[in-house]
Amino acid sequence: MNKIILDNKILYYQVFYKKIKHIYLRVKPDKSIYITCPYRTSSSNIEGFILKNKQKILKHISILEQKQPLYLKDEMDIFGVRYKIKYVLNQKKNNYNIVDNVSYKTQLMKSRYGSCIPKKRIIKLNTLLARFKEKYLKTILIHELIHLEVHNHQEEFYYYMNKLVPQYKIIKKELQELTRKYVI
Repeated sequence: MNKIILDNKILYYQVFYKKIKHIYLRVKPDKSIYITCPYRTSSSNIEGFILKNKQKILKHISILEQKQPLYLKDEMDIFGVRYKIKYVLNQKKNNYNIVDNVSYKTQLMKSRYGSCIPKKRIIKLNTLLARFKEKYLKTILIHELIHLEVHNHQEEFYYYMNKLVPQYKIIKKELQELTRKYVI
């Protein structure tokens, strides 16, 4: 791990050389910098690239500092209520059935609230949904259940979605606002 000082902040960065043409930069949730660059890129070019993007990096780090961690050491929010965690009995993902012939799984996902595999009749729900009010989980569950019959987001899909959850768009927007606060 290399380090660089930007505005009196010591930041760490890793460099990964690949068969590419340009230099790319990402700021990870732990505030370290991940750089991907072409082979034969000099360290001075890499540091110059970091300095050139200093404002973007510092802005992204300040946003990360405002976000809350997904899980606290000994507490967790479940449906909007904070609980103390005493024991974790089973590290495996929970499988349970609500509708016949459908398998439900939970998984922490970075970019989705749920997913559906219609042919296998599997619905995966993001464990993050347990942190918020139950209406968000129900909405996503209904969304995925509709996908068992209507595979795309076409007119028919939204017909059923609006029929079952009339405020779907509002609830989805609220959920997006809630999840922006967390580092995943």
